[in-house]
Amino acid sequence: METNTASVICQQLDCGKSRTVSNTESRLKGAPNWLDIVKCRPHDSTLCQCPSSPWGKNKCDDGEVALITCEQKNVALKGTATQSSQYDSYGAAGNAIDGNRNTKYTDGSCTHTKQDSKPWWRLDLQDVFTVTSVTITNRGDCCSKRINGAEIRVGNSLDDNGNQNPLCAVVPSIAAGQSSSFQCNWTMGRYVNVVLPKPGILTLCEVEVNGHDSSGWYNPERCFCLISY
Repeated sequence: METNTASVICQQLDCGKSRTVSNTESRLKGAPNWLDIVKCRPHDSTLCQCPSSPWGKNKCDDGEVALITCEQKNVALKGTATQSSQYDSYGAAGNAIDGNRNTKYTDGSCTHTKQDSKPWWRLDLQDVFTVTSVTITNRGDCCSKRINGAEIRVGNSLDDNGNQNPLCAVVPSIAAGQSSSFQCNWTMGRYVNVVLPKPGILTLCEVEVNGHDSSGWYNPERCFCLISY
């Protein structure tokens, strides 16, 4: 598969740019083949614009199956953040979405709550997103175990400050100064919370949220060629 075609497919799914294309023998059993010989041009932005064989007419076989990996967007960068409390001037909630994985607290790129009964940090994505994964970067200069047992929750409710939304994952531990990713199984929500369900202090140096804007799937002006009646 050509790079232009893979890029259009990722763009059509609102999953960012195409990162890798590889051959694969796996495919969904019984899945229909709608388009064949698809060759998108540099100026094409949707599959509807790409030249292809007639709709529903194809001669696909297992040797023509391609696996496309899309580079999703870090949607956290356009959001706003708040937290249960702020320890000092260095530890603002917004430091965790500044696009900087710097793990030294005094450089002003990490968050820091006070000692709270249930410390939490919340990201408002400003819209409902389908979240595929969340990546957390832990503090590197101190106190790496503070993150142990933290819950990542994604949803639309602000009950209990958003800490009762569906559970994405529990953080077992993250080594000092390292980043770990947690899969969220395409959970939909506007808010992403990181909460310690116990007394303690919560510090985060970066929170990256991979996903796509769920509202885009319902925009009638968008052109989708994957379903036909």
